[in-house]
This record gives sequence, structure tokens and C-alpha cells, in this order.
Amino acid sequence: MQKYTSKNTSVNHKKVPYVVNHIDWKAFAGGRCLDYGSGKLNPETFYIISGNEVQYLPYDPYWLDETANNKAMCLYPTVVICSNLLNVIDSDEEVKRIHNYIRGLKVPYFIRIYSGDKSGIGRETKKDCWQRNLPTEEYLYCDEIIYKGIITLPQYKKYII
Repeated sequence: MQKYTSKNTSVNHKKVPYVVNHIDWKAFAGGRCLDYGSGKLNPETFYIISGNEVQYLPYDPYWLDETANNKAMCLYPTVVICSNLLNVIDSDEEVKRIHNYIRGLKVPYFIRIYSGDKSGIGRETKKDCWQRNLPTEEYLYCDEIIYKGIITLPQYKKYII
């Protein structure tokens, strides 16, 4: 169980996440994108993904209502993005659980990490907000790679632009 919700670390309501602008969304036309830990919804994120004929399924237990979250979790995605989520969770077990869930879907996935100061020392950055400060490499599983700053499997790097 994590101590910090990190709810207020969401910056994606003002800025499109890096990962969104670096995926070839046309390759997933007709599919569904699960945005795991979407934060506050950014209309431009929705437009970029859905404009490429991909159904956008945001999921965030702190920012979205139960109906939206249930919809996102009930519809099987064809691609998953996770942007700056794992780095704001203080629980190692929760980070592993989420990462395993994403990998277990067995679809292309793209995880972006904000490494903070890269000190490796986690700390509270403001009230109820946590930053792990780990370099991206610390989030890799044995078969994953970092390509253009995004964690994925080697066979999925072709979708990163």
C-alpha cells in the first residue's frame, strides 16, 4: 500500500505527455489505447490519439470517476501507454504490480519515466506527492529496452517515432 497518492503531481492536463507525441498512432488505427494513470484529462491528448482512429481509454483512480475507470479496464486494449506514473509511487510492490499488469496484457506498451534528480533517493516533493528519483534504467525488466526515452519491448520500438 502506498502512503502518497501523488494525485497532484499530474501535469498532463496542461501538457501532452512525451509518449503520446512519440507513438505512430496510425499503426493502431481501429484499436484501443489504455492510458494507465492518465491523470487529469488533456483534450489534446484525446485528440491526438482518437484523431488517429484509436479509441482512447484513460484510467486513473484519483482523477476519473468509477464509470470511466471501469470502461477502461473492461475493454481489452491493443496498446498501452503509461506516462510518468511509476516514478511517483512510493511502494516498490505497487510499481511492480502495475508494471506486471501492463506487461501481462501482451500488447505493445510504452512507459515513460520522469527521473527527477536521478539521485535514487525518493522523497516527498510537496504535500501528498512522491518522486522516486530513479533513472529510467531502474524500471526495466530483463527483456525490455529504452528507446528514445521510452520503455518497451524490442519488437515494439518500431512504433516509436
